[in-house]
Amino acid sequence: SVNGWSVIITLTADRHPDDPQYLGPDGRYDIKRDWEDRHGRARMCYWYSRTGKDWIFGGRVMAEGVSPTTREWAGTPILLNDKGDIDLYYTCVTPGAAIAKVRGRIVTSDQGVELKDFTQVKKLFEADGTYYQTEAQNSTWNFRDPSPFIDPNDGKLYMVFEGNVAGERGSHTVGVAELGPVPPGHEDVGGARFQV
Repeated sequence: SVNGWSVIITLTADRHPDDPQYLGPDGRYDIKRDWEDRHGRARMCYWYSRTGKDWIFGGRVMAEGVSPTTREWAGTPILLNDKGDIDLYYTCVTPGAAIAKVRGRIVTSDQGVELKDFTQVKKLFEADGTYYQTEAQNSTWNFRDPSPFIDPNDGKLYMVFEGNVAGERGSHTVGVAELGPVPPGHEDVGGARFQV
């Protein structure tokens, strides 16, 4: 919340019920085909509300052409201070995929909310083919969904994300040293040996 406004950032894709490419042979809207094509036009957008119930669409976070790739996926914002400065971590997709960050700010008034200054994207890391699988290694690869968080124990920023392990199956071992602290009562399901 910034100055009494709740703000959420979502991956948003408009429906295209009047687009001829989404009309079936009977002339009816094919929502399934439209839904399956949404990834190519989905963008990071924001919504705001005073009540947390009545949400107003604010628009895109970044202007067209700011992101270095054609697709914007899976964003997670971190509010940096009570002035509304935020870092948005998201996945830049096509060509390739990279975890990226763009910094901007939330500007509020009595009438609403605007997101401003999201103009410089910094790619943080991308699949390298050694630790994380690339599209060339597996056409159904995954490298996305950055979920940054601040650890209350040390105050540092960490990130969990999805990525396929590169190399031959079984060539990388994840052990106790790689896992780090785990919660009490966790269950070791082990035996994971398949890739998507």
